[in-house]
Amino acid sequence: MRRGLLALALGVAWFGWAAEAVNTRLEAFLVAPRGQRTAADLRARTKVARLPSELRALVAEAEAAMVREEEWSLIVGSLLTKAERAEGLSLAEGEPVFVGPPGRLLEPELPILIEAILARYGPEVAPIPPAPRRDEWPTIDRRARVRALLALVHGPGLDEERAAVVLALTLDLLETQARRTEIEALLAEVKVR
Repeated sequence: MRRGLLALALGVAWFGWAAEAVNTRLEAFLVAPRGQRTAADLRARTKVARLPSELRALVAEAEAAMVREEEWSLIVGSLLTKAERAEGLSLAEGEPVFVGPPGRLLEPELPILIEAILARYGPEVAPIPPAPRRDEWPTIDRRARVRALLALVHGPGLDEERAAVVLALTLDLLETQARRTEIEALLAEVKVR
């Protein structure tokens, strides 16, 4: 009886608390390549208030870059209609899949998407709209969105106004990811106590 109650208590503790903590830690290892530290990892391991001001500024900049990456996904989801999203995903199944290096490095599809937009629509960019609060495409990750956009640009296309927004948005995302990668390389050198 006692063993049963103990097993029940351990099961509840595991599924209620420990499993989530272990999964979060495992995801952190899978997301950040060895030797690289994310701003979230540094924030979790240290009290950011104790860091020198220049490091606090880098942590804040890296966190802002992650927000901009999420905003890219939200804006792209809102630019396409439900039918265009479905068509893009369907067409993307026939497109080659670009496998980049593991971890949170630059996505290899971004330069290809930029080149495709430049080839079809030219270098015209439009102001980036604010990100909506709700994701219109909640079940699709950013790389799948890039592949769907690429398939739409190669196929039926977008109107010129949305193509100009996507170009500006994707150039900004590429620059943001490059800067985040630089920052995380600097944060990897920070000694954590």
